[in-house]
Amino acid sequence: MSNSLSSDDPDDQQDNLEDLDEVENTGKRHGTKKTKGTATNHRTYDLALGISGNTIDSVKLKATALLKKAMYLRSHPDAEGRASNFANVAVRIICHRSFYDNGSKSLKHFTKFQKTIPPPVLFLIGTIIRNMIYIYSKYGQVNGAKQTPIEDSETAYDHISTLFNHTNRDEYHGPKLHQMLKAWALEGI
Repeated sequence: MSNSLSSDDPDDQQDNLEDLDEVENTGKRHGTKKTKGTATNHRTYDLALGISGNTIDSVKLKATALLKKAMYLRSHPDAEGRASNFANVAVRIICHRSFYDNGSKSLKHFTKFQKTIPPPVLFLIGTIIRNMIYIYSKYGQVNGAKQTPIEDSETAYDHISTLFNHTNRDEYHGPKLHQMLKAWALEGI
């Protein structure tokens, strides 16, 4: 298993929550690229080759750092200087474009999804982003012409779910997470 997400050890998971408060911003909103109906934001994670002097080796290092403790899910620290978990702009953009678009089968047409973003939506989006960043960590770029093997997505999904549950139970981060998910649902309507 990769080091991209927290371990199953409760002490490590609590350390991850505490570490969330110490991280610098990993999200910078700039140009968005749309691929096969899903938005990807290479500049959000600063992984595009040729941007900021990126080389294949530097992209691999940046991607590996994002995978460590699921940094790719975090955004700017809040006004208290504490982490914003699951709040990376790429997560929000993909959530809206994938599940809250203007299509007739969009989740925004269902009452349940108008109140909040369901956690499994975050788990799925987090898994997709994680898998893309994993490819960058191994190859420094994504080759759209060929299929690239990735690690077990179910394991990544389960780890993201576990991290969400720990965040959700935290007395500070839990209410903030619920408020954010409600706001995102309202934005998507």
